Amino acid sequence: MLIQHRLPRVFCKGSFDEQTRECLIEEEADHLQKSVPPTFTHVIRVLVVCPALWGIVMGVVWKMAG
Repeated sequence: MLIQHRLPRVFCKGSFDEQTRECLIEEEADHLQKSVPPTFTHVIRVLVVCPALWGIVMGVVWKMAG
């Protein structure tokens, strides 16, 4: 949640609007969101961010536990 608040473009699968800091996903005519497949860069970002977060938490636990 902290990363989503500080770097929302990392988890955006659609186009990211820098002014409103929101992820924009096109809507279909019947007002349902259409599924947008993730881009390669989105997948790479998620694969970098998630292990980094896990490593930070495990590092703190390891440091505290000895």
